[in-house]
Amino acid sequence: MKLAMQKVTVVGKINGLKKSISALKKSGVFQIVSTSQVSKAEIKREDELAGYPAFIQRITTAMGIAKNAEKNITNYKKKNKKAVIENEKPFADKDVWGEKPMMTYDKFQETKEKQNKVEELIGALEAHQVAYNTCVMDYQSAKKEIAAIRPFISFPLPMNQVKSSAHIYAVAGVISDKQLEKYQAEVSASSEIVVQSEPSPKKGSSYIVVASHIKNKEEASKIEQYGLSKITFSFDTTVVKRIADLQTHMVDLERKRVSLLNEMILNAEEIRLLKCFHDYLVDALDTHDLSAQTQTTPTCFIINGWATKRDSEAVVSVLKAVDKEVIVNFEEPAKGENPPTLTKNSVLVEPYGAITGMYGQPGKTDMDPNPFVAFFYFLFFGVFLGDVGYGLLMFAITFFMIMRAKKKGKPKNLLIRVFCIGAISSIIWGFVFNSFFGGFGSQYGENSTLKFFNEAPIDPIYHATFYLALSLFLGIIQLAVGFFLSFVNNLKQNRKGDAWLGALPRFIMFIGLMLFFPSLSLGLLKFQDPKWAVDGINFIAPYLQTPAMIFLLVGLAGTLLFNGRNAKGIMGKVTGVMGGAYGLLNFFSDILSYARLFGIGIAGAVIGMLANTLGGIFGTSLFGIVIGLVVTVVFHGFNLGLGMLSTYVHNARLQFIEFFSKFYTGDGTAFVPVGSKMKYTRIIPSV
Repeated sequence: MKLAMQKVTVVGKINGLKKSISALKKSGVFQIVSTSQVSKAEIKREDELAGYPAFIQRITTAMGIAKNAEKNITNYKKKNKKAVIENEKPFADKDVWGEKPMMTYDKFQETKEKQNKVEELIGALEAHQVAYNTCVMDYQSAKKEIAAIRPFISFPLPMNQVKSSAHIYAVAGVISDKQLEKYQAEVSASSEIVVQSEPSPKKGSSYIVVASHIKNKEEASKIEQYGLSKITFSFDTTVVKRIADLQTHMVDLERKRVSLLNEMILNAEEIRLLKCFHDYLVDALDTHDLSAQTQTTPTCFIINGWATKRDSEAVVSVLKAVDKEVIVNFEEPAKGENPPTLTKNSVLVEPYGAITGMYGQPGKTDMDPNPFVAFFYFLFFGVFLGDVGYGLLMFAITFFMIMRAKKKGKPKNLLIRVFCIGAISSIIWGFVFNSFFGGFGSQYGENSTLKFFNEAPIDPIYHATFYLALSLFLGIIQLAVGFFLSFVNNLKQNRKGDAWLGALPRFIMFIGLMLFFPSLSLGLLKFQDPKWAVDGINFIAPYLQTPAMIFLLVGLAGTLLFNGRNAKGIMGKVTGVMGGAYGLLNFFSDILSYARLFGIGIAGAVIGMLANTLGGIFGTSLFGIVIGLVVTVVFHGFNLGLGMLSTYVHNARLQFIEFFSKFYTGDGTAFVPVGSKMKYTRIIPSV
């Protein structure tokens, strides 16, 4: 249900402004409404607060460093399975990174006392990261140098011995044998040029050293015109020795790199500390910014906001605790105001707020649709995905996820809870369909993995016509409820004309359609449809025809005649009646939309049956059983995944398009208590 909201005005002494904001954050039940024209970009932060944004960024970077260290060590151990890391630090539970621990606001504020420890921790991580980056660059540099000098691995001389001087011209490198022959032919007449060559590992080329007196440089240097790849390295060893030294250096660098990664691993306590201090800094800036955006005079401040009526005493209590003279005033929302929305429902209904929230929060004139969404979404879930095996598997997985998240202190995942509750609906309808992992116990007994009844109450395949009729009938029921809720809501909002002349005739018309549907379905049902249903409909249909026609005619007449009630003039009224007639087509389209319950349900049933059939065609040998089992598991896994996705999407569509369009606007905004938007922490309200 929607909780009633009150507009709250808080007036106090200017020197108690930040304490009052902190008290409201501590309460967890107050939403501040900024009334200042000062934007966040214009807010000045002085003293310690000026450095908080940079500090926040450092913490974020530090946590990224630690996460990457875990990833890199994991990859290293995968590639080097026998590697041993000295003094290896254990990883914190991976859930620690995603958890949002709960604490009181007072406990949260105590985090400030650990600032020195936080600075020491991120300082160490930053230093290790710098050393790690240097190590990686040195490693890559050594790797590139090896690649560059490897072609000269057979060169017999130390590289620094082949160089020119004031009296000697000397050059060394690699040249093709053909070009070398041309060069030698050109300078063969000169006895003062020394040319020494040796075959290189590359076929058709040689290492060459050319040396001469400086006076013969012009002729000797012609070698550079014959495609010589000069050696420009200056180390004082041979290439073989240099490569060996570099490889040893790379081993040392790799060991150092892994050691540095190990040093960057954080334990669970350190991770929680960084996350909590990050939120502390964000909260401190938020308090300062809210103070700057609050209306003030030289002596007083005025805070405007919202709180539920049930929490009014709590708001006064927390404010009086920090300033006994503070004034708190409550008043009802003005006519043009749209207060934020807060709903409170049972543990079974609450998860469906995630479905409603995707459409929009209840507005000022809306009722809370979650109880009705919970009922129909649960009901349709099983019609879409009715299978005991799938339901049990889905329930086991989602229940495990819920319990695990609860144990790890993670926030509630409402969608997981929707699937967990929906699994129960799948199990219930699975018994109705007599289905266990795609096996049907009535007409398709040879493909059944389990039989609950000798004959299924509803076989999705063999009783397809009745399955379709049932889907449409469930749609008529939901649409009728939608118009009834529209009638009730309009009465609550004192829109009597829309209630009595708009919603009520449509509701009456759909009641008539519900009563007439059994008679209508007699022409659709076939001899193979469930006997209990055919006999029951044959028995009851004659008794419902008369009241059905009365309701249909009254509702239809009201829908047509009153559709143009707000139009002016005769032509306006006539146009309104014609518009009402056209609107009947939309109602027909809405009803047909519920055929998707049948379509998706029967598609899943066929795929499930096909999975069992394919699994059995490989024979009874051990090999055939194994292959058949693999095929069956793969097909059922695909069917379950596709079924869950289709059920989630199309079930939501029925609520949003067909159901909500009758009574719900969803133009509200969610109630967000001040101080509740923490990235890594959840504050426990003090009330």
